[in-house]
Amino acid sequence: ELLGKFCFDVFTGRDPEGNRFCFEGCSVMKMAKQNKPAHNFDLHLTTRSGKDTWVNVATLLESRPVGPSGPNIVHLFRISPSSGARGEPNEAPNGHNIAIVMRKYALSRREAEVLSLMTQSLVAKEIGVRLKLSTATVRTHIQNILKKLRVHSKLEAVALVLRQKR
Repeated sequence: ELLGKFCFDVFTGRDPEGNRFCFEGCSVMKMAKQNKPAHNFDLHLTTRSGKDTWVNVATLLESRPVGPSGPNIVHLFRISPSSGARGEPNEAPNGHNIAIVMRKYALSRREAEVLSLMTQSLVAKEIGVRLKLSTATVRTHIQNILKKLRVHSKLEAVALVLRQKR
């Protein structure tokens, strides 16, 4: 329902200090026009039901610019717990998506487990704790995953998982 719409037309986000963040020509759009990646950031949103929530926003730039305005921008949202505290991550995407990626890209069972935890926004150290692996071993799995998926970042890997047909 949001595909193809501008983020600033869908909602008005505010930064942690309460300043309006989402508008045409925002800093993320300016960086995209310069083909520079934006760092992830926290944003305060109000849902359709009127509930206030915090999200962490990561930004992907389409690899090929479309038109003179620069590349298309895709925002990925990680919804924080309603308390506003940074606690347990949200549930992973449908396990079916991970299974599709596992088969399609010949991932090992362990690589699929690591990728699944990556979709929950866990970092290498947290994944290591969950799977009882060293951080170095998790990083090796992540590098192998990125090579097999033919992507350059963990964010691209997660986006690939989320795009799989259900």
